[in-house]
Amino acid sequence: MSYKDKLEEIENFLSSRKKQYEKDIQFYIRRKENGEADEADIIYLQMAESGILFVEELGNTFFNWE
Repeated sequence: MSYKDKLEEIENFLSSRKKQYEKDIQFYIRRKENGEADEADIIYLQMAESGILFVEELGNTFFNWE
């Protein structure tokens, strides 16, 4: 596998993780808005928000996402 192929694989992975975090965030926000969220849901929401920030920072730093 070439260096370029490996970078593309990493970027694709980060992009897929970002999409998953976005789905998770929407899920937990809906639960919170509907009054269904418990303490664990709030923690998972915070984790997803932190995860997406980290993935976006990696993308911006290494792959010029903006």
